[in-house]
Amino acid sequence: MELTKEQIQQVERYLDKKNFDFIDLKVEVLDHMVSDIESFLVNNYTFENAFKITVLKWNPQLKESSSWLFGIGYAAPKLIIRKAKKSFLKWYILLTIFGITLFLL
Repeated sequence: MELTKEQIQQVERYLDKKNFDFIDLKVEVLDHMVSDIESFLVNNYTFENAFKITVLKWNPQLKESSSWLFGIGYAAPKLIIRKAKKSFLKWYILLTIFGITLFLL
């Protein structure tokens, strides 16, 4: 069963409330959430119940989080922090080693 535009907009508003402003990932997460809701609708759940179950499933991933790598003051959804750490941790370590090496020389 396919969702209506109003139902998809409700999911988008939920992501907006969670400060999920990263366009490329927002489309991906929106697609996953809509797919989850549609799978519940096939099993005769109402949209409201399917939406609540999906929100409970995704809420831990969209909870505000921070990391020592980006500074405690920078907060973003946990999913974003994890992806950013995965991308930048290697460079952070390499630059730190390079800086220490230069300092010692």
